[in-house]
Amino acid sequence: MVEEPTAKTPPPTQHISFDDDEAKIATEIPKITGLTHPDLSEEETQEFVQKYNIELSYKPEDNFRQLSYLTLGIGFVLVFIIWIINIANPGDDSNMACCSIMLIAVGISPLFDAGHYTKKKEWQQKHAINHSSSDFSIAFNVILGMLFLLIGIVLFLLYIIQL
Repeated sequence: MVEEPTAKTPPPTQHISFDDDEAKIATEIPKITGLTHPDLSEEETQEFVQKYNIELSYKPEDNFRQLSYLTLGIGFVLVFIIWIINIANPGDDSNMACCSIMLIAVGISPLFDAGHYTKKKEWQQKHAINHSSSDFSIAFNVILGMLFLLIGIVLFLLYIIQL
């Protein structure tokens, strides 16, 4: 009976690919503070680490920042349309409608921004990055959004009551 050779699967490894043909990558990446590969001198190690230092950047899948800008844009367009429609009636209270719609849009926009910073904070915590600026931005955006949203809704209700 002839035994067929079994193919051994290699252990899982982490592959790092670079576009640079000059890079001579050993089995492990040299570190500045730890042991280095014996073929690399200290200067070569420093140059290698500096050359291939990969900066982490936050690139979300659900981009609440774009929704924030979209909300502001829609608010500006609606205000402009209402202003153009009511330009013939200067004595009308259309300014209150414009202001209230703009304040509502400006109130919703920071809330989407707070959602962006919440996702960013989770990403920063996952990668062990300081997230105090995200904490401040979340609090500031929520307070600002609620304030503008409250004022906008009150003005809009006052405008509806005056009709």
